[in-house]
Amino acid sequence: MQATWEECTDPYVLFRQCQPNIKQERFCWLAAEYLEQVNFGRFGYTRSEALWIDLLTEWFRGERPDPTHLMTERGDHLHRRPNNAITHAADAIIESLSSKDFASVAAHACIVAADNYPQYEPFITESHRPKSKAKFSAYQKAEHKRRELWKRTKEDWGNSIKETFCNCFRDVAGNPFVPVEFDPHWRTDTVMALARGIHAEAAFDRMPILADAMEEAGCVHPTILHHCRTEQHHVRGCWVISELFEDKWDSFPVA
Repeated sequence: MQATWEECTDPYVLFRQCQPNIKQERFCWLAAEYLEQVNFGRFGYTRSEALWIDLLTEWFRGERPDPTHLMTERGDHLHRRPNNAITHAADAIIESLSSKDFASVAAHACIVAADNYPQYEPFITESHRPKSKAKFSAYQKAEHKRRELWKRTKEDWGNSIKETFCNCFRDVAGNPFVPVEFDPHWRTDTVMALARGIHAEAAFDRMPILADAMEEAGCVHPTILHHCRTEQHHVRGCWVISELFEDKWDSFPVA
């Protein structure tokens, strides 16, 4: 299970592993980041629903009050869409938003965003079909190779998005199999000022400096120091910053 957590590149699997122990507020920024990559228009959502999602994204970023009460009723148009995993994920985003399940929003938004690759444009259409059988056969072979290349490229592109997301998710969740307790003595003025600046300016290149400051304050916990000093993708909501502020989000100004 430990190896699965550290190496997993499936957003759903990763989310479900730690779902019971998730601190939802930490995931609001990650949810906003991936919501912005989703085109809800392609799923038949109304203009008012899309506006509601935009307002929620702004709320996640601390730019406006909670607009949850503005959620609109979903229309019958949703029941006429293709029944597949991507449309189910899009619907799950709306359900998770209404319940403020931020980690679920982020995971489902990643699945939808990973599928948002440009559609395949075929060479041959009914109006431009070669009359010669030999030429048509050659076109078909070329078309097949081109389509297979598109499929591989789309898959690689989607996998890259999922892998990046999983790294971000771990940065926010921490490791549920290695719990870490923070000593209040580590929260010195210097440490807190650094943490506040890192979050407000998304200046994660300063994480090693934060590790040095925490070490000077008496922190020798290898998990914390390694997380801060390892070159990896950090995001707002990072578990170390969150723990330092004890998840008191009023202390998290965003530039």
